Amino acid sequence: SIETMHAAKTDKLNLFTLSERISGTLLPDVKIVDMREELRARNFSIFSDLLEQKIRTTLDAKEQTILFLNRRGSASSTLCRDCGFVMKCNHCELPLTYHARKFKTQSLLCHHCGLIEKMPTFCPNCKGERIKQLGVGTERVEAELQKLFPLARIARADRDTMNRKDSFENLHEKLQNGTIDILIGTQMIGKGFDIPNVSLVGVILADLGLHIPDFRTPERIFELLTQVAGRAGRRKKQGEVIIQTYNPQHPSILHSQTHNYLGFYEQEISSRKEALLPPFGKLVKLMFVHESNTVCEEKANTLQKILTAKDHASFAAPAFLPRVQGKYQWNVLVQGPDPRVLLKKLSSQELAGWRIDVDPILSI
Repeated sequence: SIETMHAAKTDKLNLFTLSERISGTLLPDVKIVDMREELRARNFSIFSDLLEQKIRTTLDAKEQTILFLNRRGSASSTLCRDCGFVMKCNHCELPLTYHARKFKTQSLLCHHCGLIEKMPTFCPNCKGERIKQLGVGTERVEAELQKLFPLARIARADRDTMNRKDSFENLHEKLQNGTIDILIGTQMIGKGFDIPNVSLVGVILADLGLHIPDFRTPERIFELLTQVAGRAGRRKKQGEVIIQTYNPQHPSILHSQTHNYLGFYEQEISSRKEALLPPFGKLVKLMFVHESNTVCEEKANTLQKILTAKDHASFAAPAFLPRVQGKYQWNVLVQGPDPRVLLKKLSSQELAGWRIDVDPILSI
């Protein structure tokens, strides 16, 4: 992590680096595809021309491909093209994910509370029949691959398919035995797979997660991309990685292309120092959960005023997921030299009902 690297740079930890792979194989050659250019060229497919071509070449060479997309399901949202109504979870007020294959019938699923609804044939709001699915998930990637490469042996690894105790063991065995030509997976395939015959890795959409308003987002994206890219060319032959993105100039994506850990660290640590974010400051997140959004807001605003100090900043806002399982969530974030000092001054009554997270992994 950025904090760990900073600790090593300031002699608080010892730093040991591996300048090359243990096997001696070159790090994979990484190419970035600007998906905006694909659209301009009238390519509306999930796959860029380059990635489709590389998959075909890899299949012809009897080698294996891993495709990464950190979103399961077939589509991330479903809407009516007549009135714009979006199908949402009644408990979480978040868009339902369309699953074409997970259940016996086409269904909408909430990935936060587990609500399942049958895919409607008409809009619940205006009764229109022009229902449209937007976005892409691993299910849709699998379906598109089966159309493009009908003879390929394709497997999918996400939370919907890897739900048995021996799922990973069976998947790893099939990859090692060469009975899988193309593997599509979510974040769970980023680590733990050392398959000699995997020569190509494709990142379907590197932008997923970049919209999350958390200061650690760039670090997470960079780490995930470099981990996934590391699945290619693990033995004798240098692998290839194709990263598809609509943000080709984003630092996390550019630095992952050149495997530039140090360059990414230097850029990120500079930004954090300017904003007094960890490791140059401390954070404490307090969350209040209640059936009433008004109660949450009042509690958050009251606590935010109490925690405001000369050398500390505090912010009150709805959580990134503002409502889950029928309950609203509000956060108060305190930033400064040591917010714990402020918390110690509060009474147990003032902190009643609050969930306290010191040095939170997520600040939202």
